[in-house]
Amino acid sequence: MDYADFEAKLDHFDMMKCKDFIYEMPVGIAVVRGGNEFRLEIVNKEFLLPEGYLREELLDPNRSYMDYIYSDDIDRFEEAIEKCRIHKTTEVLELRMITKSGEVHWEMIQCKLYGYRDAVPYYILTSWDIHERKGLEEELKLLDEKCRMLEEVNQELSLEYDISSDTKTQEALWAEMRLDPFTRVLNKVAAGEEVDRIIEQNPEGMHVLFLIDVDDFKQINDNFGHTVGDTVILDVAQVIREHFSEDDIVARVGGDEFLAFMKNTSIEQVIERAEKLCQEATKRLIGDEAIINVTLSIGLAVYRTDGEDYETLFSMADRAMYQTKSAGKNGFSFVEKDKLPLTGQREKRVEGDSTRGQDADKEFLHFAFSLLSHARDINGSLNVLLEQIGKKYGLDSVSIFEHLEDQPELRMMNFWNRYGHTYTRNVFVNTIEAFERAKMGEFVATDVTDYVENNPGFIKNRKDSHTPIRYLAGIKFEFSGNRIGGLYL
Repeated sequence: MDYADFEAKLDHFDMMKCKDFIYEMPVGIAVVRGGNEFRLEIVNKEFLLPEGYLREELLDPNRSYMDYIYSDDIDRFEEAIEKCRIHKTTEVLELRMITKSGEVHWEMIQCKLYGYRDAVPYYILTSWDIHERKGLEEELKLLDEKCRMLEEVNQELSLEYDISSDTKTQEALWAEMRLDPFTRVLNKVAAGEEVDRIIEQNPEGMHVLFLIDVDDFKQINDNFGHTVGDTVILDVAQVIREHFSEDDIVARVGGDEFLAFMKNTSIEQVIERAEKLCQEATKRLIGDEAIINVTLSIGLAVYRTDGEDYETLFSMADRAMYQTKSAGKNGFSFVEKDKLPLTGQREKRVEGDSTRGQDADKEFLHFAFSLLSHARDINGSLNVLLEQIGKKYGLDSVSIFEHLEDQPELRMMNFWNRYGHTYTRNVFVNTIEAFERAKMGEFVATDVTDYVENNPGFIKNRKDSHTPIRYLAGIKFEFSGNRIGGLYL
C-alpha cells in the first residue's frame, strides 16, 4: 500500500469497522477528526481513563481533544500531527494531559494518519500511561541535584546524609533502564553485565551463550512492512523467553538479534533447547509477491571452551551463528566443529503452537491497528493478522471468503491454518446456507458436515484430515465495491 492509499475516502463501513476494533483493545485508542475542530469521533473506555474521563464525556461535540492537553504541550502535538499528515509518518511523543480534577498526568501518544473523509483528515491516537515513569525520572533529577548540593556543603562542613529514602526510586529507574523498551527483555549492556556476573559467581559451571538471529529479516520488512516485522520480533522474543528459566539471561542485542545465556547446563540440554527454539519460532508469511519463512540461525559458544568472559563468548557465538547461515540457515552451530560436531540444520517447515502463551493483546494491537492504516502488502499483512487471531483463540484455521455476486460460490481470499499448509484461492461451488441468510455483521455458528462432504477441497491438505470439520463460525461483512465477504473460523 503506497501513500496514496491514505487519502482514500473513508466510508461509513470503514469507520464502523474501526469502532468495533477499538472497543476491544486493552489500551487507549481514539479516532480524531482533524481540521479546525480536532474532535474525538471514536474512543474506547481506556482512552484518557487515567485522567478520570469516561467515554461519553470525551465524545462531547463541544470539546476539542486540545482541551485535554496541557497548554505548554499543545504546540508540540500540533507539530507532530502536521508531520503525520504531510509525511505519512507515525509520530510518538510524551504529553502532559489535564485530569478531570485539574491536575497534570503524563501520557505517551502515538499518532498516525488514518485517512480522509470529505477532504478532512482523520487520525488514530494510541495512548500509554507513563506518569509513574516520568515521576521516577523527576525524582532522580531531584536526587542528583540534592547529592550535588550535599557534596558542595560537605566540602565546608562534616555532614552525613541518609539516602535510604531514595533507594526505591533508584532501583525502579535502574530496572527500567536495563530493559529493551520494545520487547521488555534485557538490553545489550545489561546482558553483558549479567553474563559476567554469573561467570564470576560460578566460574566452574557449565554455561553456554546463544546468539540468535532472525533469518532474512530485511526481506520481511521490505515485502510486508515494518508492522509485520515488529510482530515477528515480538513473537521471537516471546518464544525465547518461554524456553529459558528465570535464572537464565534473555536479551535483545540488535534489531533482529537476541542473546540467551544458559547457566549450569549440559551440551545435551543445549542441543535440545536450540532445536526447540528453531522449531517453535518457524512460521510462514504469505503475501501477493513473496512467501517468506521466518526462521532462526543460532550460534553457540561454550564457557571455558570458547571463552571465559562475555565479550569473547559473544564474538565466538557470532562466528558460530554465521556458520549456521553459511550452512543454509534455520539451525544452530557450535564454534568448533571438530570438538562439538553438531550443526543442527532443521528441515524448513512450519508448525504453529496455539497454546504458546503470548502477550497477545499488545501484539495484536501493535500490528493489527497498523494494518488498517499503512500496510505495504495488504494481502500478506492480512494473512499475518489471521494467524494472530488463530493463535490467540486456539483455532485450527481462519479464512476470508468472498461471496461471488450472482453465483452460488465462495472464493477464498485470505487464510491461515495452524499446520502451515498453503492453499490456493479456491472457489467452492456451493455457499454455506447459514452464512448466505445472515445479515451484515451478524455472527453465525453452524454445522457444516454436509457442506464438507460435498466440497472435499475444503479440507484438502489438512494435516489432521482424518478428523472432519463439523462446525464453522464466522461473521458476514461488506467490503470495497459493495462486495460481500465473510471471516470464517
